[in-house]
Amino acid sequence: MKRTPAQFALILTKLMLLMSLVTFEGVTCYKCDVLKSELIVTEQTKPGTAKYFLEIADKPEEYVPEERYEIIIKGDRFVYMNPKFKKFIVTLEPKSNADDDDNVTPQTGKFELGPDGLSRFSDKCKDTVVEANTQPKSQ
Repeated sequence: MKRTPAQFALILTKLMLLMSLVTFEGVTCYKCDVLKSELIVTEQTKPGTAKYFLEIADKPEEYVPEERYEIIIKGDRFVYMNPKFKKFIVTLEPKSNADDDDNVTPQTGKFELGPDGLSRFSDKCKDTVVEANTQPKSQ
């Protein structure tokens, strides 16, 4: 199922919102079910209004299930000259509200960790990636 550019932008905006909910210096995994769809933002953030954002490599215009997407956390250089962060949390959430553990579908997707060792799967939240250490990171 292909998604329109508007639907894809909404998914990206939701991911950006999840990133904006994080306090990078002292994040703790909130109760995992608090990040629900009512938190979706209908406007995209503009440069200079957010400290950090998610970038999808190659800037695809739509989401295609079972495709691989590289997601990078970056600091907004309009806000800081050399932005760095220590902690982060990025989570996947299916569009439906079902709490079924088998609810991961090709439409939901899944995370694969990169080889750099800077991230790991959360021990507390399913379908969630967090930092592997507290060393300052630029992306």
